[in-house]
Amino acid sequence: MKSSLSFVVIILSVFQFGFAQNLTDSNIYSVSAKEFNKLISTGNYILLDIRTPKEFEEGHISTAINIDFFGREFEQSIEIYKNVPVLLYSRSSGQSKQALDKMSGMNFKKVIELENGIVAWKREGLPLVN
Repeated sequence: MKSSLSFVVIILSVFQFGFAQNLTDSNIYSVSAKEFNKLISTGNYILLDIRTPKEFEEGHISTAINIDFFGREFEQSIEIYKNVPVLLYSRSSGQSKQALDKMSGMNFKKVIELENGIVAWKREGLPLVN
């Protein structure tokens, strides 16, 4: 009985350590608007705006590529970016949180989301283009 309990404790410890390690090593996460802006300036990322084309035309971050999250071929359209680092944003993070789940399931290399979306970007007074 004692050895069975020890075995269970060891197994649970291994799973707990593995789970915690996966959370800290994650390549899919969110950052503030200021940090997002710094990442854009490095030029090392593809910048995806997943709002509707109408929202995109009303103002977007310079260099952003518009791929509508609600479009029928969203997954096929983003798949070409799965092996490069991606910066991602939506209006207020609702769509981008859903997109992060999809991208995680598609084994994207690295995806960083703009926390609170374009709303946070505007609140910080950061530039948009039409």
